[in-house]
Amino acid sequence: MDLVLDRSDEARTAWRSRITDVLESWGVTVFDPWFKPIVANLPRDYGLEDETTTEARQNWIFAEWSEGSGARARVSGGFWPVMHTDLRMVDKSDFIIACCPTNL
Repeated sequence: MDLVLDRSDEARTAWRSRITDVLESWGVTVFDPWFKPIVANLPRDYGLEDETTTEARQNWIFAEWSEGSGARARVSGGFWPVMHTDLRMVDKSDFIIACCPTNL
């Protein structure tokens, strides 16, 4: 999801959108990480990802001392809603379709 040139084009026209159209025409419910469902009793933007989450990851550092562990804790803590929503979609799914290119 992150190795794309333009997120808006990717969300509209890439493989994920094309396979969603086919599956939904067959009556399959599709959970797409680009278009996450609203989580009941939580804010509407809970678990959503956008350009700001990409920027937040720039603060991740691998230093072994306390500065590094503190930075990693701040970044990973901010991604808890994203992970929670993604893992719930996986739990509710009967199958998963993934694109794993080997030429990147």
